[in-house]
Amino acid sequence: MTCNNRSKKAASSPKPQMRALYAMNNQSKLLYFGTDIEVLEGDYIIFKTFFTRRPRNGRVSYIPKMTGRELAKSNKNPDDWLIELEDSTVTGWLYSPEDLQPPKRLSFVKRKDDDYKGMTSQELEEYEQNA
Repeated sequence: MTCNNRSKKAASSPKPQMRALYAMNNQSKLLYFGTDIEVLEGDYIIFKTFFTRRPRNGRVSYIPKMTGRELAKSNKNPDDWLIELEDSTVTGWLYSPEDLQPPKRLSFVKRKDDDYKGMTSQELEEYEQNA
């Protein structure tokens, strides 16, 4: 009987809270999952794809100047922060560090080179048109 009671208690206990994407901590900067390392434009990263979990190399290519909350106050749509993978695939997430933090499958490798410029405004416009 004790085994049954334990399994009932385990089933009724709340699931542990995970930091995954939702931070809700009013942070003003993006931090890599489980670290105190700030996400900066030009950082080398490893991104594990959602379905295959195959690691892919890439770089943080664009971080907006204003957060989602700041843009919402001025009735504008929030921007995405973007990474570019080695095969030229671009993917991004909503830039609102107060509410969302980078996913666990995005890992920091090393800091950027001094000459890296990120995405140009033309490349950013092309990405937005194709999205």
